Amino acid sequence: MFGRYAYHVILPVIIFWTVSCATNYPSHENFRQPGAPAVQPATAPGGKTDALWNLISLCINQSESKYCLCSTMIKTCCNDPDTPDEDVVWSLDKDFLVIRDIRQCGCPKGFVTAITMPRMKVTGIEDPKRPEGIWLFAWDTASRVIPDHGEIGLTINPQGRRSQNQMHVHIQRIKPETRKWFDDPAMRRQASEKYKLIFIDLDDLGGVFKAVGEKVGISRMKDTGVLIVKSTNTGFQAMITFDKSPEAFVEKFCDKN
Repeated sequence: MFGRYAYHVILPVIIFWTVSCATNYPSHENFRQPGAPAVQPATAPGGKTDALWNLISLCINQSESKYCLCSTMIKTCCNDPDTPDEDVVWSLDKDFLVIRDIRQCGCPKGFVTAITMPRMKVTGIEDPKRPEGIWLFAWDTASRVIPDHGEIGLTINPQGRRSQNQMHVHIQRIKPETRKWFDDPAMRRQASEKYKLIFIDLDDLGGVFKAVGEKVGISRMKDTGVLIVKSTNTGFQAMITFDKSPEAFVEKFCDKN
């Protein structure tokens, strides 16, 4: 399914915690997928914030195959007929990996939600070690599984709106209502005023964190969320949120009914 990347993996791995993040966009409640729960602040099982890092350090970085045998993976969706084991890790190289999110489990074909992470310890958007390469790696993977690149949405949450202290960029589809903001300048201005958003243009994905930091100030990075989409013309666009999760504007949940 994933071309040459499949050969990196005999990789029965899937995340067993939900890395969903809180949003404070009440008017976007009507954007929720049918049957999806209301968005609540996320917490990992037992309140642990190191589950993602444990997965990387204990299972991905230390093993070559059969990751479901790793004790950290006990509560996973491995062997679930709806989530083939061979498709669990979508991309992997020496610096980054993309792994299917638990929210993918049981969803119909075509629904996409995955997590991109650095293989070294990086806490999040506020970490000075934040690697710019994570965005291109996430985009390259997303572009293989979401044919219409205009539908791709990459998001990273601010420090106060995430459950895990290992940097992770979400791969999902952007909501159609949100896509209109990027295509229509008038709608973009209205959304910016209503939700206190900032939009910036990017030539490429090589300096997303740098561009965001220059716009908001390095001291505010910890409170900043980012949504990246393909521009209508050339390049990309970033939408910046403050102390709110940009996942309010992407398709986080599928309809399992």
